[in-house]
Amino acid sequence: NLWNNDSGSTGYTNGSGNLALNPLYVSSTDFALTDRSPCRFASNVGSDIGAFPYVDVATPGLYGTLWDDLTLSGTNDVIGDLVIPTGVTLTLSPGATLNFKANSDVMAGGESVGLSELIVHGALVGEGTSESPILLTSTGTGTGKWQGIWIEDGTASLSYVQINEAVSGVFVDTSASVTLAHVEVESNQTAGVWVSKGNPVITDSHLHD
Repeated sequence: NLWNNDSGSTGYTNGSGNLALNPLYVSSTDFALTDRSPCRFASNVGSDIGAFPYVDVATPGLYGTLWDDLTLSGTNDVIGDLVIPTGVTLTLSPGATLNFKANSDVMAGGESVGLSELIVHGALVGEGTSESPILLTSTGTGTGKWQGIWIEDGTASLSYVQINEAVSGVFVDTSASVTLAHVEVESNQTAGVWVSKGNPVITDSHLHD
């Protein structure tokens, strides 16, 4: 992991199997990993990488890699990329809100090192209701304040969900199942829904940038 160390390397190209992400240490003097560090299970044999492995310290916020299934309700602040890895499910309860910090990414990774995003390799499930929709937005105002939902090779099932103020509300790059129903995607910079690969099923939804 060569995160935040571009000037301290020679002849290095960050390629397949390498990381350039915030390792989420316990502190600036304690280099053990916290529970949502992307360096957990990251070696070629599935062990942690770095000087000290994860022991039992939680990441102090909603960012990093979710190594266990998680259900969110209420209002949640997200200050960096939130990654759902293969085999893990993030469930958003009716009425849940994810506020992505505007123009910021503490993880400094993903599609944009300066904007936070929700990256799906596992499963994203958000089943709101007409009375209690789910909201994914930014802490700022205007478009392009966070990157959006990036479904790279995972699955997603979203119903009664509102997505706004992103670069692209939903970016689909997977042949796996993606369903959007009663979804409102608006006030985004580039696209409401951008399909790079796959055939998402979209019904009863309102989509525009």
